[in-house]
Amino acid sequence: MRPPDLRQVIEAVYAQEIVRADEAKRHLFEPIGPLEGKVVAATADGTVGLSGWGHERDYPQMTDAVRIRAVEIRHQLEPHPFDDAFDGQYHASHAEKQVAELARDQPIAVSREMCEDCQGYFQRLADYRNTPLIVRDPSKTFIFVPGGVTVTLRHR
Repeated sequence: MRPPDLRQVIEAVYAQEIVRADEAKRHLFEPIGPLEGKVVAATADGTVGLSGWGHERDYPQMTDAVRIRAVEIRHQLEPHPFDDAFDGQYHASHAEKQVAELARDQPIAVSREMCEDCQGYFQRLADYRNTPLIVRDPSKTFIFVPGGVTVTLRHR
Protein backbone atom coordinates (compact mmCIF):
# COMPACT_ATOMS: atom_id res chain seq x y z
CA MET A 1 0.00 0.00 0.00
CA ARG A 2 1.37 3.39 -0.99
CA PRO A 3 1.52 6.06 1.77
CA PRO A 4 -0.45 9.30 1.20
CA ASP A 5 1.48 12.28 -0.09
CA LEU A 6 2.09 15.34 2.09
CA ARG A 7 -0.66 17.36 0.36
CA GLN A 8 -3.25 14.68 1.23
CA VAL A 9 -2.11 14.58 4.85
CA ILE A 10 -2.19 18.38 5.21
CA GLU A 11 -5.61 18.63 3.55
CA ALA A 12 -6.98 15.95 5.90
CA VAL A 13 -5.54 17.49 9.08
CA TYR A 14 -6.71 21.03 8.26
CA ALA A 15 -9.85 20.13 6.25
CA GLN A 16 -12.30 21.98 8.49
CA GLU A 17 -10.22 25.18 8.56
CA ILE A 18 -9.68 25.05 4.79
CA VAL A 19 -13.47 24.77 4.30
CA ARG A 20 -14.03 27.74 6.63
CA ALA A 21 -11.51 29.83 4.67
CA ASP A 22 -13.34 28.88 1.49
CA GLU A 23 -16.68 29.85 3.08
CA ALA A 24 -15.22 33.25 3.99
CA LYS A 25 -14.95 34.08 0.26
CA ARG A 26 -18.68 34.85 0.16
CA HIS A 27 -18.11 37.84 2.45
CA LEU A 28 -15.43 39.44 0.29
CA PHE A 29 -17.84 41.55 -1.77
CA GLU A 30 -21.26 41.09 -0.14
CA PRO A 31 -21.40 44.10 2.16
CA ILE A 32 -19.50 46.69 0.15
CA GLY A 33 -19.35 45.76 -3.50
CA PRO A 34 -16.04 45.98 -5.32
CA LEU A 35 -14.01 49.04 -4.36
CA GLU A 36 -11.45 50.51 -6.73
CA GLY A 37 -7.99 49.69 -5.41
CA LYS A 38 -9.17 48.16 -2.13
CA VAL A 39 -8.38 44.64 -1.05
CA VAL A 40 -10.99 42.94 1.12
CA ALA A 41 -10.37 40.19 3.67
CA ALA A 42 -13.02 38.27 5.58
CA THR A 43 -13.70 35.35 7.88
CA ALA A 44 -16.51 32.80 7.59
CA ASP A 45 -18.39 34.50 10.45
CA GLY A 46 -18.53 37.77 8.47
CA THR A 47 -15.70 39.80 9.99
CA VAL A 48 -14.59 42.06 7.13
CA GLY A 49 -11.60 44.37 6.74
CA LEU A 50 -10.38 46.71 4.00
CA SER A 51 -6.85 47.53 2.98
CA GLY A 52 -5.63 51.04 3.71
CA TRP A 53 -5.63 53.40 6.65
CA GLY A 54 -8.12 56.10 5.60
CA HIS A 55 -11.46 54.30 5.48
CA GLU A 56 -14.43 56.30 4.31
CA ARG A 57 -16.83 53.60 5.48
CA ASP A 58 -17.58 52.11 8.87
CA TYR A 59 -14.90 49.42 8.83
CA PRO A 60 -12.44 49.00 11.69
CA GLN A 61 -9.00 50.49 11.16
CA MET A 62 -6.35 48.16 12.60
CA THR A 63 -3.13 49.41 10.98
CA ASP A 64 -1.68 50.64 14.28
CA ALA A 65 -2.57 47.33 15.97
CA VAL A 66 -0.78 45.47 13.15
CA ARG A 67 2.29 47.72 13.61
CA ILE A 68 2.36 46.92 17.33
CA ARG A 69 1.84 43.20 16.68
CA ALA A 70 4.66 43.19 14.10
CA VAL A 71 7.06 44.48 16.75
CA GLU A 72 5.75 41.93 19.25
CA ILE A 73 6.28 38.99 16.85
CA ARG A 74 9.58 40.41 15.55
CA HIS A 75 8.36 40.94 12.00
CA GLN A 76 9.99 43.85 10.17
CA LEU A 77 7.29 45.50 8.03
CA GLU A 78 8.85 46.31 4.66
CA PRO A 79 9.08 50.05 3.91
CA HIS A 80 7.12 51.21 0.86
CA PRO A 81 6.95 54.50 -1.09
CA PHE A 82 3.27 54.91 -0.04
CA ASP A 83 4.17 54.93 3.70
CA ASP A 84 2.86 58.01 5.48
CA ALA A 85 2.80 57.99 9.29
CA PHE A 86 5.46 55.30 9.82
CA ASP A 87 7.84 53.04 7.88
CA GLY A 88 5.95 49.91 6.90
CA GLN A 89 2.49 51.54 7.12
CA TYR A 90 1.53 50.39 3.62
CA HIS A 91 2.24 46.75 4.49
CA ALA A 92 0.63 47.09 7.94
CA SER A 93 -2.56 48.26 6.21
CA HIS A 94 -3.06 45.05 4.22
CA ALA A 95 -6.56 43.71 4.73
CA GLU A 96 -5.61 40.19 5.84
CA LYS A 97 -3.30 41.53 8.57
CA GLN A 98 -6.05 43.82 9.85
CA VAL A 99 -8.60 40.98 9.90
CA ALA A 100 -6.12 38.78 11.79
CA GLU A 101 -6.26 41.42 14.56
CA LEU A 102 -10.08 41.54 14.47
CA ALA A 103 -10.74 37.78 14.37
CA ARG A 104 -7.94 36.02 16.18
CA ASP A 105 -6.88 32.65 14.73
CA GLN A 106 -9.83 32.43 12.30
CA PRO A 107 -9.33 31.22 8.71
CA ILE A 108 -9.26 34.23 6.37
CA ALA A 109 -10.07 34.75 2.70
CA VAL A 110 -8.51 37.69 0.85
CA SER A 111 -9.51 39.14 -2.54
CA ARG A 112 -5.95 39.57 -3.86
CA GLU A 113 -2.93 37.29 -3.75
CA MET A 114 -0.88 37.52 -0.56
CA CYS A 115 2.34 39.49 -0.85
CA GLU A 116 5.63 38.18 0.55
CA ASP A 117 5.45 40.58 3.51
CA CYS A 118 2.05 39.17 4.51
CA GLN A 119 3.28 35.61 4.13
CA GLY A 120 6.23 36.33 6.44
CA TYR A 121 3.97 38.13 8.91
CA PHE A 122 1.49 35.23 9.11
CA GLN A 123 4.28 32.69 9.58
CA ARG A 124 5.69 34.69 12.49
CA LEU A 125 2.18 35.17 13.89
CA ALA A 126 1.52 31.40 13.75
CA ASP A 127 4.83 30.79 15.52
CA TYR A 128 4.07 33.45 18.15
CA ARG A 129 0.52 32.22 18.85
CA ASN A 130 1.60 28.57 18.54
CA THR A 131 -1.39 27.81 16.35
CA PRO A 132 -1.80 27.18 12.63
CA LEU A 133 -3.24 30.03 10.57
CA ILE A 134 -5.09 29.55 7.28
CA VAL A 135 -5.32 32.22 4.57
CA ARG A 136 -7.01 31.66 1.20
CA ASP A 137 -6.23 34.00 -1.67
CA PRO A 138 -7.65 33.73 -5.21
CA SER A 139 -5.15 31.09 -6.33
CA LYS A 140 -3.78 29.38 -3.20
CA THR A 141 -4.53 28.39 0.37
CA PHE A 142 -1.66 28.97 2.79
CA ILE A 143 -1.36 26.96 5.98
CA PHE A 144 1.12 28.62 8.33
CA VAL A 145 2.16 25.98 10.85
CA PRO A 146 4.08 26.86 14.04
CA GLY A 147 7.75 26.02 13.73
CA GLY A 148 8.36 27.88 10.49
CA VAL A 149 6.47 25.59 8.12
CA THR A 150 4.23 27.03 5.41
CA VAL A 151 2.22 24.68 3.24
CA THR A 152 0.80 26.13 0.03
CA LEU A 153 -2.11 24.40 -1.67
CA ARG A 154 -2.89 25.60 -5.19
CA HIS A 155 -6.59 25.70 -5.99
CA ARG A 156 -7.67 23.12 -8.51
